[in-house]
Amino acid sequence: MDLSALSAPAQKLLSAPLPLRQMAAKGIAPGLQPADALAVIVAISEGGDAALADVAKQTLAAIPAALLSGALVPTLDPAVLHRIALGTAHDPWVIERILALPQLAPETVNALSETSSEAVTELIAVNQERLIATPSIIEKLYMNASTRMSTADRILELAVRHKLELLEEAQEEVVRE
Repeated sequence: MDLSALSAPAQKLLSAPLPLRQMAAKGIAPGLQPADALAVIVAISEGGDAALADVAKQTLAAIPAALLSGALVPTLDPAVLHRIALGTAHDPWVIERILALPQLAPETVNALSETSSEAVTELIAVNQERLIATPSIIEKLYMNASTRMSTADRILELAVRHKLELLEEAQEEVVRE
C-alpha cells in the first residue's frame, strides 16, 4: 500500500499520538473520507505496533456497514481493496460491489476465485472480459470445488473460443470436450 497516496489528514493520523491512532484503528476517524479511513485501518493493521495492529484487524473483521459502503469507490487503493475483498469473501453483496470497481487487481480476483463460495464464483464468472484478460481466473474457478459444473463448462468453452492457454488440468478438460 502506498501511504504517500493517502490524503494529508490520513497521513497525519498515521503519525498522530497513540490515542488518536487507537481511535482510527477502531474506525473512528473524524474528518476523513470513508476510503481514507479504511486505508488508515489497513495501514495500522500492517504496522509495527502489535497491540494496535490487533485492534485494526478486529475492525477489519467486522467493518461497520456505513464505513464499508462509503469506502467502496473507484479511488480506493487496490491494496486496500485486496485486503477488504479477502476479508469479506463470504459476503456476496460486498463482493459484488468490489467486483464492479475498475481498480480491482487481477491478483485479488484470482484469490477470490480460488476459495470463494458458489455465489461469489458465479459473480466472478459473469465478467467475460476479465476472464479473457486474465485466464488464470478461469483456472482458479475451474479448480474451486464450489464452482457449479455448468459454470465451469461455460468458462472452459469461453477459453476454447478465445484460444486461451490454461493449466494442464484445465486444458485436458477442454480437450475432452
